[in-house]
Amino acid sequence: MSVIPGAQLHGIASVHLYGAPAGRLVDITVDGTTVAGVLPHDPARVPAATSDENWLDLHGYTVFPAAADPHAHLDKALSHDLVNPPAGDLDGAIASWVKAADGFTEEDILDRARRAAWLMLAQGTTAVRTHVDVYPSDDSSLSSAAFRGIRALTRLREELAGLMTLQIVALVPAHTPDDQVTALTGGALDAGADLVGGAPHLAGDPLAQTDALLDVAEARGVGCDLHTDEFLAGSSGDRALTVHRYAGRVIGWPADRIRGAGHCCRLSQMDASELADTASSLKDAGIHVIALPATNLYLQGGDGTQGLHERGIAPLTALRDHGVAVAAGGDNIRDPF
Repeated sequence: MSVIPGAQLHGIASVHLYGAPAGRLVDITVDGTTVAGVLPHDPARVPAATSDENWLDLHGYTVFPAAADPHAHLDKALSHDLVNPPAGDLDGAIASWVKAADGFTEEDILDRARRAAWLMLAQGTTAVRTHVDVYPSDDSSLSSAAFRGIRALTRLREELAGLMTLQIVALVPAHTPDDQVTALTGGALDAGADLVGGAPHLAGDPLAQTDALLDVAEARGVGCDLHTDEFLAGSSGDRALTVHRYAGRVIGWPADRIRGAGHCCRLSQMDASELADTASSLKDAGIHVIALPATNLYLQGGDGTQGLHERGIAPLTALRDHGVAVAAGGDNIRDPF
C-alpha cells in the first residue's frame, strides 16, 4: 500500500518502534497533522485485499523519532565551490571564508540555507541549532549588513515553522575587534538570534572574549553555545583553558538555560586524570558537549606539521561515563568549515 501524493494520511501500519522489543509491531493513527494513537498492530485495521491510499503498510520497518542536529552552519551551507578553500586545513578554510563572505548578500544566504534545510528535512531532521556568522562592523543597528545572515535565517525560521524548528546562535567571529564583540552580539540577539555563540579560543585574548560573550548572555538572560578548544595541540597558553573558564562562569546559571560546547577537540588529547577533572567541571556547570566528527576528522591535523596526529573528536564515551550530557552534529554541508 502507498499513499497517493496529496492524499491525507490516516495512519502507518505494521511498524516497529525504536527501542521496543523485536517483533512487537504497532499501528500509528494520524488525525490531520497529529499522531492520534499508537495501537497494537491489527491486520484488520488496514484491509490487505484492497489498496487504501490513506494508509502506509511498512511491513515491520522501524520508525525512529525525528532527528535533531545540535550544530549546523546553514548560512555557510553549500558554499564550498563558491569559496574554493584549501583542503584539510582549518586556518586556511577560515581565511577563505572570511575573504569570500563579504560578497554574500542576505538573499544569497537565505537561498543556500533554505536548500540545505530542505535537504535535512527530507532526511528526517526536524530540529536544527544553527550558528550564523555576524560580520564585523562599526554599525550595530538592526539594518546593519553585519546581521544579514541573522536576518536570512530568521526569515527561514518563519518559512519552516511547523515543519522544522530552527534555533539561531549568533556567532561573532573570533577575529572581530574587541570593541565590537559586545555590541554586535547584543545586536544579533535584537535581530532575532536565540543564543550567544562564538569561538573565543581563536581570539587574540581567548579568556577575555569568553568573558565578553558570557557577559552578554547573562545580561540578556539567554543561553550560550560556544565553539570550544577546536585544536589538537597540547596545553597552549590560555587557549587550552577556555572550556574551564566557560564552566566556571556558567555553573550558577538557571538549570533550564542552554549552555553548549561544540568541537572540544582538545579534550581528546587529555590524559585520564585531566579529562576526569575537566568532565567534572563540565558536568557541574551543566554544559553539554557536541562532537562534530566529520569536520574534525577532515580539518584537524592538516596543517602540514610532521608527527603523529590523533583523531580530533571529543571523547564522548568518556565524557558520558563521567556524567556529561553529550551529542553529535553534522556541522557542515558542502562548505569550508
